[in-house]
Amino acid sequence: MPRIVNSENTSETNTPESISQIRDIQESGVEFRGRGEIPKYVEKPLVKACEELYDKNIMTTWSSANYKNIDFNYPGCIYVDFKSLSDENREIAREMVEEKKAKFLNVHTFDGPARQLNLIIPISRESNVEEVEQYGLQLAERFKSQQLTWGYWDSVDHLKEYIKSWPYNEYLEVKDMDANELAEWCNQLGFTLYFDPVSMKFFKSEELRDKYLKTES
Repeated sequence: MPRIVNSENTSETNTPESISQIRDIQESGVEFRGRGEIPKYVEKPLVKACEELYDKNIMTTWSSANYKNIDFNYPGCIYVDFKSLSDENREIAREMVEEKKAKFLNVHTFDGPARQLNLIIPISRESNVEEVEQYGLQLAERFKSQQLTWGYWDSVDHLKEYIKSWPYNEYLEVKDMDANELAEWCNQLGFTLYFDPVSMKFFKSEELRDKYLKTES
């Protein structure tokens, strides 16, 4: 016998998902080595915006859009590494700051002080995921595609300087190596790099190497 449903008594609704339901991701501040990493380190409301920026070769360093933004009454955010931006995108960044849709911050990183562009994402107790997602995406869409300026060491000496900061004097092993020897040494150590002999750059992933070569050509 067919089941008869009284539509007046059904309570099925498409209630938008609230920001208050979004848990915070503890592990953040990651330099993405591939697009597929973004949903792992970015909270759901800002994934599309960070993907848009990644596709434009723009480096994001941190983001937040979760229940804590409501509990502590502060807006959501996406941090963009200002130094990594093209001249055109730096001008767009300054326009957004003038419009109070972003602000500049000086933060401390492993590489020292760095200027960050904080894209401001309004969040209130009534905010839902879709609203925040669309707002963040609109900000990201204002930027232009640019050459990849991050995700690699741009010379043998640059990479050796990085290795010099390691704690066990590994630099003594590599100081006289050429590019191919250095790449092989890193890979044997499990520090996988992708060396491009044309640009002489050491990329942190194959995907980043391909992104660079695609925009370089």
